[in-house]
Amino acid sequence: MDNKQPVILVKLNEDQIKRAKEANGPRLRITHALLCGKYGQIFGTENQCRKYYNSWGPRKLFPHILGDAYETDDQSISNYETTDELVTVLIKANDPIERKMQFEKIGIDYDKWAENGEIKTKKRSLLSRIFGKK
Repeated sequence: MDNKQPVILVKLNEDQIKRAKEANGPRLRITHALLCGKYGQIFGTENQCRKYYNSWGPRKLFPHILGDAYETDDQSISNYETTDELVTVLIKANDPIERKMQFEKIGIDYDKWAENGEIKTKKRSLLSRIFGKK
């Protein structure tokens, strides 16, 4: 089951630009949008949106939550407000998955670790630490 969201760079039409300016402020220069599925979106100039598109899309900066990347000029948009702190939202969604995979790679049950918040190890006595006995 793959729940990765697409990264879509959209060249906005005049009506979409008008709606985006209404939602984000009329003084902003808005020509493009970067849509990241359920995580949110960014509205801005082509350069602003392309900077994030190049990092998150083809380079796969968030490989566990973001999937295919493509550009279009014909995309319906339901929410025209820029998502506050979208980078933080993506990090918070991607990091637990990344951490779980790293734990599984070294043979530690992540779910048990997450419950306790630490990895249980047997404590050695002071003398065994001094004399090197296990």
